[in-house]
Amino acid sequence: MSPTGSMHGVRRSRTAAEAAEAAAAAAHAAGLHAATKAALAARLRRSIDPADVAATVRALEANPDEYSLWALRYDALAAAGAAVLALPLPRGVGGGEGRTPLPPPAGAGEAVRVAAALRASAARHAACAAAEAAAAATGEGATTRAAPLDKTTDGVAPNGCGAAPSPLPPSPADAVDATPPAAAAAAAAAAAADSDAARAGAIRSAETTLAAAWKADLTLTTRCLRQQPKSYPTWQHRIALLSAHDVVAGLPAGALPAAIAAEARLSEALLAADARNFHGWAHRLRTASMAAGLPGHDPAAADAADEAFTRGCIDADFTNYSAWHRRSVVLPRVAAAAAAAAAAAAAAAAATAGGGKGASTHGGEGGGAPPPALPPTVRAAELALVRDAVWTEPALESAWVYHRWLVFAAGGGAAEDPAAARAVALAEAAAVRALLDVEADAVFAWRALAGLLVGAAGDGGDGAARAGELAEAADALTRAAALDPLRKGLYADLLADVRARQARGG
Repeated sequence: MSPTGSMHGVRRSRTAAEAAEAAAAAAHAAGLHAATKAALAARLRRSIDPADVAATVRALEANPDEYSLWALRYDALAAAGAAVLALPLPRGVGGGEGRTPLPPPAGAGEAVRVAAALRASAARHAACAAAEAAAAATGEGATTRAAPLDKTTDGVAPNGCGAAPSPLPPSPADAVDATPPAAAAAAAAAAAADSDAARAGAIRSAETTLAAAWKADLTLTTRCLRQQPKSYPTWQHRIALLSAHDVVAGLPAGALPAAIAAEARLSEALLAADARNFHGWAHRLRTASMAAGLPGHDPAAADAADEAFTRGCIDADFTNYSAWHRRSVVLPRVAAAAAAAAAAAAAAAAATAGGGKGASTHGGEGGGAPPPALPPTVRAAELALVRDAVWTEPALESAWVYHRWLVFAAGGGAAEDPAAARAVALAEAAAVRALLDVEADAVFAWRALAGLLVGAAGDGGDGAARAGELAEAADALTRAAALDPLRKGLYADLLADVRARQARGG
């Protein structure tokens, strides 16, 4: 074959490959469009066929951002949950017709919704258990018991995650799609039987069907997030799976607490893969709010875990703004919990030694009180940590923001002793000067130096010292403006404030 023929052969083969790829893409788009169209039609007619739900799996795996497909799956779950909640409880419970506890009010927080869902499932479980026990005692016959949830709900989120946290937990290749409408109809028919045992059996059956569909959706969202970790509709659907009362209130007892308790593992795995995935941070915070509604929740232990997690994130990457911010939230609470525990131990020891009652250690953050101050040793350790960060990367704005919080708020803010506050500000100003001796073009360092000197000038000292500090602050802002002309308006405003302070004599 001539070189020309060979070239034409390559060109023809490339054209054929491109045509095949285009045809595959067109077929995929057509399939996705068909699934979306079917989902919208099913929602409009308010009659969801199991085939409609099953058809969404492949489409969502290909494009998790399809809101309408997630909405269809949620509608199916909500229908199954409503069917569970609508089933009458055994009549012999409590001396009359059983009643499911009322749902939470509209706009209730996630912890309130979770607590309400747990009350509903616990009441239903107690009623069924009593009916089953009565049936067994009288020989009425065995009721239909729901198959227990598999081991994935025993301390692990029922999403196929397993125990390995990195980089993402493995999940089954295919989710098993339940058929909530059909099962709900069967359960409703079974509930018509005029016996407590039959009612208990219908409830167990409906709960099992709902739990299977719920677990399938958790599995599907895990798979989709592995493929597209920043898919907003997928994260929203997962939150709904864990907090929507019309779904989770119909789950068997114990399923929801196990899922929420293990949910932090998913966000940690995703954040290990991408520390800047703000969806993962938001999910971690929201599931922490849900955990507050679980019985036996320990806020101090949760804060301590968050403190350790943020430190690990910062050690891995100083640029993690979310970790710095979250640390500023939980660290004062961790310090306050440690101080309260120490005070309680001291009071108990004093009471034991004195034979009387120790002093009360009851306290809290009610009434809009400011966050507690960090103990001096903790604050000093954090200042050392953030100094390491800014020396490593002087342009790290997130660390400078945390540094400002440590200096001006973590010591108690306005409640801090003025002399102590001035000493901290001046010590940090000296450290920033040392950095600027090496990195003279570090604009955030110049801005930080100005802020430290202005703050120190406002916390006492003689007039000559204050005047010198304000003059140096003005010079620092002038240098920052020269290095950062895009923010010249900001520096002009800051400099005007310094000039006003100089005119007032500090």
